[in-house]
Amino acid sequence: MSFAPDVNVIRVSRFTAQSARRFEQHLRFLMGIGQPVIPVIVESNGGEAVAAMHMVDCIADAQERGFPIPTVIMGKAMSSGALLAAVGS
Repeated sequence: MSFAPDVNVIRVSRFTAQSARRFEQHLRFLMGIGQPVIPVIVESNGGEAVAAMHMVDCIADAQERGFPIPTVIMGKAMSSGALLAAVGS
């Protein structure tokens, strides 16, 4: 049995400028293909606050456009990870 990469879920483990840009690109891609629900899985020790706030803004924008963004903590979500997990639907 073979499995395709999980492109319909966004996984967050790092909070850096680069990971925030990738997060935004992935979120916009899933919105563009019309995915009705876009889950975000968080497992992180935290990271840069500016990167976390960029991701929070991206989620808020998607929610304003009518996309539910459920967030799930897998393992741990500290600092920036907890912040991101709190803004999901």
